[in-house]
Amino acid sequence: MLLALCIMGLVSCNRKESVLNEPPQASQEKMFEAIIAKYKGKVVLVDFWATWCQPCMVAMQSILPMKEEMKGKNVVFLYLTGETSPLADFTETYPTISGEHYRVSEEQWRYWINTFNISGIPTYMVYDRQGKQISGHLGFPGVETLQMDIEKALL
Repeated sequence: MLLALCIMGLVSCNRKESVLNEPPQASQEKMFEAIIAKYKGKVVLVDFWATWCQPCMVAMQSILPMKEEMKGKNVVFLYLTGETSPLADFTETYPTISGEHYRVSEEQWRYWINTFNISGIPTYMVYDRQGKQISGHLGFPGVETLQMDIEKALL
């Protein structure tokens, strides 16, 4: 099915731009910090998502033109999901989404949900080059809002 969506232009087909990362060896409390630290010096758009989340997938499609426009700038698109995204579905889906990907344990995912007060997905956070969060959005706020957040962080 994803191949068909790829051919129709509804999802990204460039698998070379999708990187699957192993979660860092860090405590539950420090894992998010360790992930963000890897991208210090860059603006990071964090997307908490799941393979079964239709709004997540629609939003990812909506931001494709923005991602193209941001190429060459110091911006990282970081996708975080947990075991609620079944491994087979995740393995099939993540290569169609350009960016940095992490799939974490259910325990870690629940920790993030509770720590960041995430009441639904998609949830977005933008971090500046120093690793400081500058915005957060429950649900897709629109391309314009995310782009303004990223541009502000690039200053």
